[in-house]
Amino acid sequence: MAAGLAGLFAAIPDAQWSLDDTLIGGNRAAVTYALSGHLNGRLGPYEPKGQSVHLE
Repeated sequence: MAAGLAGLFAAIPDAQWSLDDTLIGGNRAAVTYALSGHLNGRLGPYEPKGQSVHLE
């Protein structure tokens, strides 16, 4: 997990998460969120070109 996150932060150094919604029911909870930033390092098959990234 740590290696995966290190790769993500290397590829998207300005990564930011925004919380969209929180769902709570009984003893369970879930959140929906979006990740935004710019691709400045290789991420899998994607070549870095400074393009905007937004994943919900």
